[in-house]
Amino acid sequence: MRIAHARVQLGRALCFMAAGLAAMPLAQAQPAAWPSKPIRLVVPYTPGGTTDILARMIGQKAGDALGQPVVVDNRPGAATMIGSEIVAKSAPDGHTLLMAASTFATNGLLYRKIPYTIDDFDPVAIVAKVPLVLAVTPSVPSGSLREFIAHVKANPTKLSCATFGKGTTPHLACEMFKTATDTSILDVPYKGATPALNDLLRGDVQVFFDVITTALPFHNDGRIRILGVMNDQRAASAPGLPTFAELGYPNVMGLVWFGILAPARTTPAIVSRLNGEIQKALAQADLRERIERMGSGLVTSTPDEFRRLIVQDRDRWEKVIRPLNLSLD
Repeated sequence: MRIAHARVQLGRALCFMAAGLAAMPLAQAQPAAWPSKPIRLVVPYTPGGTTDILARMIGQKAGDALGQPVVVDNRPGAATMIGSEIVAKSAPDGHTLLMAASTFATNGLLYRKIPYTIDDFDPVAIVAKVPLVLAVTPSVPSGSLREFIAHVKANPTKLSCATFGKGTTPHLACEMFKTATDTSILDVPYKGATPALNDLLRGDVQVFFDVITTALPFHNDGRIRILGVMNDQRAASAPGLPTFAELGYPNVMGLVWFGILAPARTTPAIVSRLNGEIQKALAQADLRERIERMGSGLVTSTPDEFRRLIVQDRDRWEKVIRPLNLSLD
């Protein structure tokens, strides 16, 4: 009897040991709490620009909610490819993110040697959208888009359009417009928005496709005239301005967007949590007011909606870029 009892006891002990050993891998496989350290938000631009400002505002709010600071890391250079590559090759653990702008969608079309693709990222959330507008100097005798198109056709190659150089958003927008309207406008490249806008205000160039954020104050004081918004919805900051879609050109669309992406294969639960905290941040009145004061239109989106925006943006600009045989490397 004693031997039998001992065998029973030993059997029970072995069962408990086996159960404990079986549970160990399961316990070890449980993911660590996230975030477990500060979150690095890479901005592939220099400090002080719109992308950087938005990153810092969103980062502060999201960091407070997540219990870890969001540290902005400016990594400009190589047409945003330096900073983007850092994030593409980072661990997909939710601790390294990218604050991207709309050039993210077009770089793969303009550069042959690019160290990543859009598939190396998981979209998290759109933060803001800013439409482009067609702005002209008061010397152009056109009070409407229809009159402007007629004027350009009557004066081929006599009007000039300011851009930031080949492949930049203003340049692509001008090319899109010319194709859609069968017009000819001379491209005049500048080294940035400020010198381009200054020459527009002086009348040295007559046309500029600029973001509404920059152009609207000069339209309001009469120094330039905005003839159309490159969107299918009127801008909240200027509800009186018609869209190209309203004016019969629904394919003339140009937006500058800003959004946050994570490395591909980031845990869906982390992406979902990040998206939720960003939406909560954007809903806060103080942040909303600050961003809208910059002229940006706030956007709430799911990760899937952001992915669709990137693909649509890339496809839209590809139709402009391919016929030009445009390559920047």
